[in-house]
Formats: sequence, structure tokens, C-alpha cells
Amino acid sequence: MLKGEFKVKSLEAIDTINQDLDVGVIRVSGCRLQELGSRNSLVRISTIENGPKAKSLIRIVRAKTGKLALQKNEIALQYDDRIALGINKADESRILSIKPVQQWLNLPCFLLFHTSPLVRKEAGFALALLVLGFFLGLFVPSPFN
Repeated sequence: MLKGEFKVKSLEAIDTINQDLDVGVIRVSGCRLQELGSRNSLVRISTIENGPKAKSLIRIVRAKTGKLALQKNEIALQYDDRIALGINKADESRILSIKPVQQWLNLPCFLLFHTSPLVRKEAGFALALLVLGFFLGLFVPSPFN
């Protein structure tokens, strides 16, 4: 788990907007990626505030290396994710907690609260079909008995 003050950049500033737009990605430095697991792992990003209502998101973690590499105390988030965490401007510093989460247990949360409206709608539709199928299987008698 990483905890501390991070400078939150935009995906445009590190030139990954074309590949990360509406994917639900947090970009970190290469050394931080090793601390959080492997590429494409799910992590929970939470704001640490004095009050009990800390905001959090579940996102896919990837590293940003090369020419515009991130420093150890920097991360990059999409605009909608920054707003959801209460970060109104890019290059703003915040105290954050970033920790790896279990993939399968947190996948529904990641999909239901994804940045892309299409992914959110498909996840909601799949959940509705799951519930409908469960109730139909429970209450509709089988014609094969």
C-alpha cells in the first residue's frame, strides 16, 4: 500500500490521453508499479481527509516511463476521476492512499463505477439479467420434470 502526498497530473500532461481515455487507468512511476503489483492490476485510490467520508475509486494501474515519465510522488488520472476524488485542478497535490485490491471481488465495482457510460450500462444490464435469470430459475417450473 502507498500512502502519502502525491501530485496529481492529467493524462494530457503525460501524453497518454489517446490510449487511456475512458479506460479507467491510474498512471504511476515505474518503481511504484512494482510496489502495487503488475501492469493492469486493480487498485483503490482513496483521498485521506480529516472527516470519515473519504472518496475512493477502483482503477487499473499502469506505469508511465520514458520521456514524460512520472516521478515517485506523482500520479496521473483522467479528468472525471480527478473530479470524483475532489481534485479540481491538474498538478494539485493531495494526500492519497493507493492499495492493490483483489481482482475478482472488486471487478463488479470497477465496472459499475467505470468512467465510460457504455461500460457502466453494460455492467448494469448484465447484473439485471443475472437477477432475472435467478428469479426465473427459482419460481418458474421446469418443463423437463
